[in-house]
Amino acid sequence: MTLNQVQFAQVVETAKAAAASSPAWVRAITKAADVLLSNPYVELMDNGDVLMVSETSSQIYTVNGKCEGEDGQPCKGYQYNKGVCYHRALKQLVIRYREAEAAQPAASRESLIADIKTTWRAKYPTDNLADELMRRFRRNQLEMLSVDFLTAIRAAIA
Repeated sequence: MTLNQVQFAQVVETAKAAAASSPAWVRAITKAADVLLSNPYVELMDNGDVLMVSETSSQIYTVNGKCEGEDGQPCKGYQYNKGVCYHRALKQLVIRYREAEAAQPAASRESLIADIKTTWRAKYPTDNLADELMRRFRRNQLEMLSVDFLTAIRAAIA
């Protein structure tokens, strides 16, 4: 799952604010955000109702109201924290991120290019954008890249 870092950070902060009265959920959200940023094995299935998370332990968890491993047993966090686990928080973060993503109007090509140029000048005032584009993409103008590339570049330098 590829994430827009800025938009994801906003989703995480909104979730933490909503859970502010429950320190256990805030901790779960924090861990879920860290896992989601580093774990490529996260997938929503069955119309978003079930999230499968394959961790470094190779354990797969099914999250649908509760959190179960492949053996049908609840995860340790779910067992010991009265239903609070980062797998459940992770599922909600993914759902909220996708909802936020769907609510965003598609950025126009021109606005993406303008945003990239402005951000680049602010973050890298001594680096030439055209040289960096040539080095990475064999194109020296943003106008030569697809909208998908432009979106990814904007997310990377945001």
